Amino acid sequence: MDVTEDRIQSIENILNLLPRLQSKVDKINTKLFKQSLTANEFREMVSERSRLLKLISDLEIRAKEMYNIDLQKPHEKLYVSKEMYIK
Repeated sequence: MDVTEDRIQSIENILNLLPRLQSKVDKINTKLFKQSLTANEFREMVSERSRLLKLISDLEIRAKEMYNIDLQKPHEKLYVSKEMYIK
């Protein structure tokens, strides 16, 4: 597998994982606001929700960065004339 295929596969993996993580966050939100919980249970759920939200954010950023790397064109040589214009 070459680098481009590797990046595409990584992006696909991230995009497949994001909805599952968001579903977990939604389930936690439902439990937080509909069930009576002890203070300890509430703290644990809020902590887990925060961890999942951070993971979602990090994965979204990583996928965007990987996608942008693939889209960037290779740098062409730039020549500067005596007038300092880039051609």
